[in-house]
Amino acid sequence: MIGTKMTYRMLILGLAAALLAPAGATRAEDEAALRFAAAADCSQAAADAAAKTGGRVLTVSSRNDGGRTVCVVTVLIPADGGGRPRKQTVVLPQ
Repeated sequence: MIGTKMTYRMLILGLAAALLAPAGATRAEDEAALRFAAAADCSQAAADAAAKTGGRVLTVSSRNDGGRTVCVVTVLIPADGGGRPRKQTVVLPQ
């Protein structure tokens, strides 16, 4: 059931991105719109990464990894004792 919801969400976001793109959009603009739509589908993965690490989400993107789409989430993790925070990148299934 969840996979179906994600598929529909991805389809709707892709269609919305296509409709919002100007008629004379370049290939780069089309690809950017699709990346934006794919990143929007990573919202749950971003929330999971933040909860798992106790950090704050900095960036979210998606990529193709061996035929499957994964979400790449970078979080900022606070240091103990007020020191400098560290960045951690987490790769999760979309």
